[in-house]
This record gives sequence, C-alpha cells and structure tokens, in this order.
Amino acid sequence: MRLHVYLFCHNEEVLLPHTVAHYRRRVPGVTFTILDNESDDRSAAIARELGCAVATFGSDGKLDDRIQRDLKNTVWREVADGWVIVADMDEWLCVTAADLEREERLGVTILNTEGWNVLGESATTTLEDIDLHTLGTGYLHPPQSKAICFRRPQIAAMHYDYGAHGCAPEGEVKWSRLTYPLKHMSELGHAFIVRKHQVRYARGQAQRAQNLGIHYTDDVAEVSAQFAEARAAARAFSESPFRGMPLWQQALLRRVRRAPGGVLRRLRRVFS
Repeated sequence: MRLHVYLFCHNEEVLLPHTVAHYRRRVPGVTFTILDNESDDRSAAIARELGCAVATFGSDGKLDDRIQRDLKNTVWREVADGWVIVADMDEWLCVTAADLEREERLGVTILNTEGWNVLGESATTTLEDIDLHTLGTGYLHPPQSKAICFRRPQIAAMHYDYGAHGCAPEGEVKWSRLTYPLKHMSELGHAFIVRKHQVRYARGQAQRAQNLGIHYTDDVAEVSAQFAEARAAARAFSESPFRGMPLWQQALLRRVRRAPGGVLRRLRRVFS
C-alpha cells in the first residue's frame, strides 16, 4: 500500500512540519510533494529538510483559486498506482495505513469524509504554545467534507471545483462505507486566525471581483466575532472513522423530510 500526499503551500513554515508529522504518524512510508506558491519564508527549506519533494508554481504574487483548482485536478496524474491525498496545508485527514489497506481490499477508490474546523487557544501566530496533535474540539463544517483521498489508477479524473469543495470523479468510482474525519486546522487561536485572514485578504484582492475568496477579511472585529462564534459552537469529536451517514448529510435529510417522497428517495440513493 502506497500513499503520496500533495500539499499546497504559501508561507506555511508554521504548519508544514506539523502536517507532515500528522501523516507520517498515521501512514509510515508516506511520501510528499509540497506545491509551493511563491513562499518567501522557510517553507521550501523546511520541506526539503523533512525529505519532501518541492514543486513551485507562480501566481504573480496573488491568491489565485483558478490556478490551484487546475493543479488539484492534474498534479496527481503522475502517480501510476496507490492512494493519493490532494490537500491544503491545514487539512489533516484522519486515516491510517490499516484503514487504507482495508479500503483497498474492499475495492474502495474514494474516501468519504466529514469536515471539522478545529479549535485551538494559541496566543501566538507561531503556535508554539499549543500541541496541535492533541486538539480534539471543533465544529462541524460541511464544506470541508472534501474528497481529498482517492486511488490511482482507478480514478482517472476528479473535476474539483474551486477549493475542492465539490468534485465529479471519473473512473472506477466506489465510495467508502466508512466516513473519515477531516480536520481543518483553522481556528487555532485569535492571533493566528487574524493574521491568516489579513494575509489572504491582501493576496486575494484581484479574485474577489470574480466572487472568489470572499470569506477572507481584514476587519479584525469581524474575525474576532467569528472566532467567538467558533468557541461557542465547539465540541469534542472523534478522529475514528464511523459507519453510516455523515452528520451534515443527516442534517440535510432532516431538512427535506417533508419533501415529496420521490425527492427524498433520490437523496437517500445519493447519500447511501
């Protein structure tokens, strides 16, 4: 069983070593390619020190979701055989080597996930005052339930949309019966998230005219209010895979429980 992880990166010297450690603890022998987008910190150097391959791509100093979408749809095609993860640096899929071996025996080619925004209480932008690997509270975030892990050569194309929040896979498509938590290491502390918003807001000015990246803001009061809401919504969650429908799908079905029977039957088939 082989796993190759592609991680997107712009000035991620803080998270990068932790993300690599997360996957190495769970899947010994995993290999990495860091897709570096014009970092001017030590991201590329750290990646190489950790034994990762580094590939660079340009975006003229801007945050460009179109370029990233296209790369997420193509960069992994060099993998002839094995599991692939295509993720942002702050996306930690809770999957182990044993999980992947079991799913492979079952003929599964794509993993179902359930996205959680993870909460931390760091007082710094460098996160040295918390242990990221022991954080176990957060809130359910359905858009983060991304299909980031799949098998080659069975999957021929993913057709991700912007941010990889949706996809239309082609090939021998068989979704896992188990659902795997996908931790979005996003709400890690007030100072950290304020800085992240400010940097991405500045880099994303051009694409906001196309309605992309509009969730980032440089308004500290707004970010502070969002972080307070995250604190209030946070609860403990398990990193173990579970059988059955993800919570966000259960919530969707509850919303349409009074819909005409044909609609409900079609939704059940989609989510089964």
